[in-house]
Amino acid sequence: MKKYISIVLVVLTLISCTVPALAATTHVDTSWVSTTSESDLGGAYACMYKSKSVGSDVVKIFYEPTSIQIRFNQNSLTWVSAKCGNTTGYMRIDQVKYTKQQLRKALFGNYAMQRGFEGQPVANLQLCLKKLDYDVGAADGIFGSGTEREVKNFQLACKLENDGIAGTNTQNALIDRIYF
Repeated sequence: MKKYISIVLVVLTLISCTVPALAATTHVDTSWVSTTSESDLGGAYACMYKSKSVGSDVVKIFYEPTSIQIRFNQNSLTWVSAKCGNTTGYMRIDQVKYTKQQLRKALFGNYAMQRGFEGQPVANLQLCLKKLDYDVGAADGIFGSGTEREVKNFQLACKLENDGIAGTNTQNALIDRIYF
């Protein structure tokens, strides 16, 4: 009987140590956001490119405002993945009409990110901080101590709650400084 109780205690101890570790490595993904391409402005029109280069093949041209979906998932703050119907490609962010809320969702999903989170939204957060000269190291998509430290530094500089959690207010402040 003592042997069984010992085994149960060992198993319970392992579970109690493993569950918090799994919760700390929350994977988040960026969902597609519906928006529109910019319209034809005096001969300049929006293009969807095959790769992240203005010189690459154009897969779709938008002469008028057109409903599209975008997301940031290629480690770039100036290019978005885009899809229109069955056509997918890349667009420069300046060819997309967006609100701050749409941009926040395309960059960060609907997540308040904190230490232990992983995924593309974390990489996008790191890219935003790097663009503003915060030293987060590589934009590896892992919210570790370096990212937490620089989020706190950014929050302090912006007079936000200095908790190291990149929630809505922190995300909006980043967007304001980079895009607006």
